Amino acid sequence: MSQLKAMTRGDTQAWDVQVFKDDGSGLPEDITNATVYMTAKRNIDDLDAAAIFQLVSPTNITIVDGPTGKCRPATLASHTNTLTTDVIAHVDIECTWPDGRVYTAWRGTLPIVRDITRAP
Repeated sequence: MSQLKAMTRGDTQAWDVQVFKDDGSGLPEDITNATVYMTAKRNIDDLDAAAIFQLVSPTNITIVDGPTGKCRPATLASHTNTLTTDVIAHVDIECTWPDGRVYTAWRGTLPIVRDITRAP
């Protein structure tokens, strides 16, 4: 597991992600027909419905270049602006394909820290 750079509560945030095959070849995974999810939870065992946020393509995750596995998850300010304490979120990026294949491409942590300015 690795850690993403901290994000600030109530900010918009985007990440450039590239998904690689799970066979150790280092080759990119074609995500053209996949649905990509990025889920952040306080506790790993929380239900998805209790997640801090769950992004899904194409709504909050743009497939930038499907054949090369490139996508861009992006949060809205509303995804984190109700947090009242700093959180170390457990995060993963999962791809699912129409044939039923599921692949967790990445997992790690994301610190979400309270902001100072609370202007609208």
